[in-house]
Amino acid sequence: MTNPRKAREVWSPVAIEHRLAELDHAITAGVDELADAYETFATLKNELEKATARAYLAYKGPAHEKKYAAIVATEELRDQLTVADIAYHYAKTRSEALTNGNLKAIQSMSASIRSQYEIAGRGAA
Repeated sequence: MTNPRKAREVWSPVAIEHRLAELDHAITAGVDELADAYETFATLKNELEKATARAYLAYKGPAHEKKYAAIVATEELRDQLTVADIAYHYAKTRSEALTNGNLKAIQSMSASIRSQYEIAGRGAA
């Protein structure tokens, strides 16, 4: 089964203006998402360090087992930190893609359309 063909977008100065506004909103939302994801990651990392230290100090077995006992005791927090790390990197990658990919592409198309209008004698300033 093949995907249906998408209708071709017609780019005009107005369409580009709308797309730039959409990207502006997406980038702004992405910054907030990235900040929230990092806050969650940093908080969990701090909690994990403290919990690991507490478990290390509380372990009553041989000294060479303390580190491993602390790791096992904080397994759930470590899993949560892994999920938070993945969410943070996803948000960061998405934010970079919006800024470096989509925004630059739209800006390039805008410059191209602007020059076409100037060549046609309709947009020279």
